[in-house]
Amino acid sequence: MTIKTIQPAIQAFVSADTDAIYQFQSAPDFNRDRIFVYSRANNVLYRFSISTGAQFAFNALVSQSPAGAELYSTCVDNQGFVYAPYDVSNFTGISKIDPETLKISTWFGTSSSFDNTPNGYPGVPLFCSPSAGDIPFIYGLSTIPIGIDAISGYAVGSGPSFLGANFGMGGLAGPGANGSICAAQIGNTGVAFALLEPSFVNDTNLILNTCVVTRQAALYDPTTWPTPNAGVTNSTTGMIHCTTVDPTWIDIGQNGVLYDESDGNLIAVVFGEDASSDIKTYIIKINRQTCAVMWKVQIVGETDDIACFGFSSIKNGRLAYFLDSAVPSVHEILFIDTATGDSFTSTVGIDGVTTLGAQYFNDTLGAIFAYVTFNQGADSPVLLNGTPANFSGWAALYVMERYNPFVPGGRQTYTKIWGAPAGIPA
Repeated sequence: MTIKTIQPAIQAFVSADTDAIYQFQSAPDFNRDRIFVYSRANNVLYRFSISTGAQFAFNALVSQSPAGAELYSTCVDNQGFVYAPYDVSNFTGISKIDPETLKISTWFGTSSSFDNTPNGYPGVPLFCSPSAGDIPFIYGLSTIPIGIDAISGYAVGSGPSFLGANFGMGGLAGPGANGSICAAQIGNTGVAFALLEPSFVNDTNLILNTCVVTRQAALYDPTTWPTPNAGVTNSTTGMIHCTTVDPTWIDIGQNGVLYDESDGNLIAVVFGEDASSDIKTYIIKINRQTCAVMWKVQIVGETDDIACFGFSSIKNGRLAYFLDSAVPSVHEILFIDTATGDSFTSTVGIDGVTTLGAQYFNDTLGAIFAYVTFNQGADSPVLLNGTPANFSGWAALYVMERYNPFVPGGRQTYTKIWGAPAGIPA
C-alpha cells in the first residue's frame, strides 16, 4: 500500500469556558463527527465537532455526582450516548450521559466498599461495541485491592440488565494485574480484547484475553447473579513471550492495543528490557486467534498511550503514530502499513507540537488525535478553523490524505486536502 502524506494541519478542541489542563482522555464518535473531552481540572465534559473544532456543549459533572469524582474513563456507544464511571470516589457504577445536554441521564451498578470502577490502572478506559440487534455493550478493566483485574461486558443498552464483575451484577473475571483493552464488532457479536500483564512488574509474558458478548446477554436477569450469563464468554487466547518480540528481553509490558478492522488482528505498543536494563519499545501486529507476532517496528523513546490507543479506527490498513520523547530525543511521525509492517518517519511540519501522552489515529480521516501543547513555530502545522497559535488540550493532527473507499471498477482514490510536502515518500 502507498501511504500518501500531506502537509500537516492541526485542529484544536479547546474551550473558552475553562482551563484545558488535565485532559487525560477523550472519547471519539467518528460516525457523528463528535469528540468528547473531559477536563479533570474542574470536572467538566465537553463536546466538539471533529471537522470544525466548534464547541457545542459543556457541563459540570461535579454538580451531579459527589465532590471529588474524577473521570479517567469514557466511551461512546453505537447510539451516541457517553458512558463514564459515575463516581470514582465512592465507586457507584457507570453513568449514562446524554450526548446533547451532557447531563447524566441514568446510572448502573451498585456501591461497594472496594474499588470496582472500570477504569483500572493507570486510566484504562471503557470501550463500546455493538452486538447483534444494535445493542451497545461496554467493556472495561476493573481493579480490586488484591490486584486482580476483570474484563466484563456491560449490557447498558438494555437498562437494568447490567453485567459487570465486581458490581454485584454478574460478569466474568479474567487474568492480569494491568492491561489495555479494545473492542470490535465481529459478525453478530461484540468482542473485547484485553492485553494483560499478569503481575504488572517483571512479567515474561503478556496474556491476550477475549470476551465475547452475544445478543442473548441482554436477556440476563441480574437478580440471578452470580449465575453465569449464557451470552457472555471469556477466554484466554494465548500468551506472547518477551523473547518472541525481542530475543534479548527478560521481561515485557504493554502501553495500548487496538483492533485493526482491515484484517481483524491487533496492534499493540510493547516495551521490555534486557539483562543490562536497556529498554526498547516496539509496535507489533498480533494475530488475534494464535497470538503470533506478525510484524514489529522498533520505535525510539517511551510511550504512554494506554488510556486511548484502543479508540483508533483502522479500516484501511494505515497507522500514524506521533513519537515525541525528550530522552532519548525524538520528534517525528511514524507511518506504518498495517498489512506488512513497512514503515517510514517524517519530521516535516510538526514544529511546536508536544504530545502529553494519550493519542489515537483514524486512518479514514488521516488524523492523529492527541493531548498536546502547541506553540506555533517556523515549520508548524497549518492552523485550521481558528485554531490558536498557542494552546494546550486535545487536537486532531492531519498527517495523511483522507481515504475514499473503492469506486466502481476497483480504482482506489484519495482526496487531497493540502499539498504533499517535499521530502516525504509518496
